[in-house]
Amino acid sequence: MKATRVLSLLAALVFVGAAARADDVVVPSFKSSTDKETKDFVKKVGTAIVLAARSKPEEIEIDRYEYNKPKPGRHELLIKMTYTGYFSKKVKKRHTATIKVLIDSVDRDKWEVLKIEYKDDNVVSLRRPNEAKIRKLIPRFNE
Repeated sequence: MKATRVLSLLAALVFVGAAARADDVVVPSFKSSTDKETKDFVKKVGTAIVLAARSKPEEIEIDRYEYNKPKPGRHELLIKMTYTGYFSKKVKKRHTATIKVLIDSVDRDKWEVLKIEYKDDNVVSLRRPNEAKIRKLIPRFNE
């Protein structure tokens, strides 16, 4: 009986700790930020997306980025990020993530993220990128 209580308390603490780690990620706002086109801002965006997509990425770095304007009132932010995973770190393999963020830019000061597309070359991982966590970032980018 006592062991069951200890185990359930321990499980609750682990769950709360994991939720806190996911919320600790700095997610910049496209609506309120005035420096949307700086490298620091884009690095924070890319890092937040890679952390949401993969379970334990490490050494996340921005490779390059560019803004495109596919049509009036829209911007595409294309980002290339590199990172190592838990297992790939041991063999010194870096993975490349390609991220495309579709943005409604009708209001010049208050951009709104509409969609995020994520792909990477991590074939070592048995899991696919976590699309649900990536989708959950969209409202946080729009705060």
